[in-house]
Amino acid sequence: MLRLSFFLTYSTILADFLATSLILVNRWTAIIMPVTYKKVWNKLILPSVLAVFGIPSLLYIPILTVNCFLQNDTSSGGFYINQDKVTFYRGFPLNVLLCVSFLVVCILLNIATLISYRKHCKKDKRNKSNQQMQHEKTEYKLMVYAIATFVGHLIIVLEQLSTTIFKQPEYAAAVVTQYPWTMDFGSVVLPSCITIKFNAVQQATMVKPVNTVQNTKT
Repeated sequence: MLRLSFFLTYSTILADFLATSLILVNRWTAIIMPVTYKKVWNKLILPSVLAVFGIPSLLYIPILTVNCFLQNDTSSGGFYINQDKVTFYRGFPLNVLLCVSFLVVCILLNIATLISYRKHCKKDKRNKSNQQMQHEKTEYKLMVYAIATFVGHLIIVLEQLSTTIFKQPEYAAAVVTQYPWTMDFGSVVLPSCITIKFNAVQQATMVKPVNTVQNTKT
């Protein structure tokens, strides 16, 4: 069970990171090649899905062969998770390396996206139809959503990296216990709030029952 827990934790984190990176690349290409990017991404849907699910599984499948166990800490009377010394595979350092790589890549993608967006806004100042303006608003909302998703995953990255900063067991354990809320907030709550903010249909669906209840009470 411990091995399965490690595998699911590490692989889902990396899958989230890969999906976020692909979303950012999608938003960047939507700005730099607005005419052809949809055709390009229609061809990349299947490879992207295979990459998001396949790469984490291939990288972390060896962790299922590691002998994990609960070890008694004689200094405090508690328990901590340990594993046999495996020279050819260490899941946790790999996770830290991938977190740092994700952070660097996504920061560069965000900078490139914002620079391209500013250049696009300055260059394209001609009179536009309502359809064009609506399309650009949609693209802008999707870009904000992609950046917000990155910020949410940045919280997860910082939590994962903090476990390597604190060497004392009690501090490391305190950081590890923050994983549930950072994962939920970073990968679910924040992107969902942005989606609701920009989606008029969802707003109407959520507000209508509240108004109905208020009218009933009055």
